[in-house]
Amino acid sequence: MKQTRRKELKTNELSIYLQQIQEAVGRHSNLIIGGVVVVVLILVAGLLVQRNRHAARQAAWESYHGIQNRMATITPELIDEARQLAEDTLNQADLGPLAMELHADLNYSLAITLQGEPERTKQLLQNAKSIYEQTLARFGSLPGVAARVRMSLVAVEESLLVAGEGDVERIRKLYQQVIDDPTSGFSADASGQLESLDRRLIPLEILATRPAEETSAATAPAASLQPVLIETPTSPPVAVPDAKPAAKPEAAPVTAPAEPSPG
Repeated sequence: MKQTRRKELKTNELSIYLQQIQEAVGRHSNLIIGGVVVVVLILVAGLLVQRNRHAARQAAWESYHGIQNRMATITPELIDEARQLAEDTLNQADLGPLAMELHADLNYSLAITLQGEPERTKQLLQNAKSIYEQTLARFGSLPGVAARVRMSLVAVEESLLVAGEGDVERIRKLYQQVIDDPTSGFSADASGQLESLDRRLIPLEILATRPAEETSAATAPAASLQPVLIETPTSPPVAVPDAKPAAKPEAAPVTAPAEPSPG
């Protein structure tokens, strides 16, 4: 009897509890339905945002490869397109540094192909230098980025040196920074470039120190080692030794910027 009574009491308590729940649901049904709707809307919105973000990233990668495929003919419009891509992907750790490097590469590549436009060439080289430096500052802590960007930056520095605006000590420092990072994959290349740097600078030093008269007369054939009289309209004859002219120095080779991986 006692067990039966206890079962009845438990059954009654359960019935009362279920009835209370039903009444509570009835009183707050509108709130509950509204909450469910809100949760569903949040989930749908999250899925849409994620889908749009994925589509935007996919479009950015397609734009990146499209610009790469058109680098055979570099135009100001192509450079501007690369600049916009770099701005749009500034917060992306994978494509961000590659897009900035591509923007700098285009400036550099156009600069070294220009003929007879020294001021524009210098401006493009300075643009490339600035973009590479910004890439280092923003993404230099990522694995592999620092060494790759420094190898591209040092190529720009050497080109600026040819144009009369470079810094030899900065070039050496950049090479040494790459050498000090043996895991970068560029250590051996940087070491070889640094070892040959002084030899590559010799033609630049000759051009910088040779007098204008000697440079202009370098194409005249040598006759003998006897003094030659050079007549001028305002001064008496001056005797100068006639020597075999030095060979015309060749421009120092410039290291091409490192090829960015497609990521």
